[in-house]
This record gives sequence, structure tokens and C-alpha cells, in this order.
Amino acid sequence: MSLQIFGDELEPEGVSALLGGAPTHSHRKDELVEGDALPAATGAWVLEASLPDSAEIEESVANLFGRLTSDVDEWATLSAQFAVDIRCELELVESGDSSDGFDLSPRLAAALAERGVVLSFSLVKRT
Repeated sequence: MSLQIFGDELEPEGVSALLGGAPTHSHRKDELVEGDALPAATGAWVLEASLPDSAEIEESVANLFGRLTSDVDEWATLSAQFAVDIRCELELVESGDSSDGFDLSPRLAAALAERGVVLSFSLVKRT
């Protein structure tokens, strides 16, 4: 899971100052990113969750938000200017039990909404 902020005009130091925390990795538009042959198509500021992959979604989001400002006005500034989302990869395991799933609590939904953050999921099937 990671908090990802993207934008052509993104200045990583400015985002860090606004959020009160440092990213796991970041770059500006047109900067060469290690491992890529071409310059970055857009700027990025990415903060990886510091919990194990087995942690619950709510716990991981709380971990990310807890490392940054809780000032919703600062978040509104960011989400108005840049694409802000939390990316979560969910692994689907065939178990024959159709009751597997997850919930998002009203508290988590409110925390995402008041910050203008999209929670997106990638589903990976494992057999």
C-alpha cells in the first residue's frame, strides 16, 4: 500500500513541507528515475506503508495518515492541484470459501473524503 501524489508541476520538497513528512521516493517531471530509460512523464511523491502486507486496509491507511499532517486544508490544497490516491494491492486466493472480503469503516471513508484521497485497488489472483 502506498500514498501516491502525481502532477506535472509537483515539487517533492513542497509536498513534503505541506504534509510534514518525507516520501519513500519522489521525482520531478522529466527527471531521470533510476531503472527507467526515459525521463519521468510526470512528477511523483510516494510514501510506502511501513506495515507488513498482511495488515488490514484500515490499519495501513491509518499508518500512512498518522505519519503526515492531519490538517485537512493542507490536504485540500494538494488534492486540488495533484492526483492523490492510496494504492492497495489485494491478493485473491482461491480457497473455495466465498465469504472472504473486506470492509471500509465510516471512519476510514470520512478520513479519505475529507482529505480528497481516492482509495484504489489492484486485484491479483493467486492460485
